[in-house]
Amino acid sequence: MSRTGTQVGHAILTLIHAILTLIHAILTLIHAILTLIHAILTLIHAVLTATGASGDVLNLFSAKSNGKDFALAMDILRVGYGVSLILSYPVMLFELRHILEKYTVGEDQPYSISRHLMINTSVIGICTFIAIYVESVGTMFGLIGSTTSPAIVFILPAFFYLKLRPDGQMRPLAWLLGCVGVALIPLCLYSWASGLSKH
Repeated sequence: MSRTGTQVGHAILTLIHAILTLIHAILTLIHAILTLIHAILTLIHAVLTATGASGDVLNLFSAKSNGKDFALAMDILRVGYGVSLILSYPVMLFELRHILEKYTVGEDQPYSISRHLMINTSVIGICTFIAIYVESVGTMFGLIGSTTSPAIVFILPAFFYLKLRPDGQMRPLAWLLGCVGVALIPLCLYSWASGLSKH
């Protein structure tokens, strides 16, 4: 390789290093911002919980402020929230149906309208039953948060590290992190269930 080729290669590597350094700085800044937002939201949650706020986001905010009635605005917001849930439901249902079909009959099976209708009817029926009989959306948020939060924070990062770094030095810590996450799920579920019994 000529001296010019070496210089060009060095210049390209220097540029790539500068770009990666910039990306790292941006990701660090984003992480700091998200950490700050999380801390602020945690404080807001603590304040709202201490003041006895409802777990149902639709009933959380008052329609009156400074003697003025905002009932129409709150009703519009509640309808908008409901419409957004209704419109996003088919997207979530599509992915759920895809996963159910993949793990029950396999991906290579031909499309079946009867199977499609059966899965849709079953899922919508279960969701409707839960929506009718569960009194507060906070109950379901608590259940989902009790199970998915430890998985997202502890179990999945450990699993990804173990999968991506089969000979990594931090494997014992990754196993410890995953085991802590698995142990936290029953504790979180117990905390959620004990909160239900108080209401």
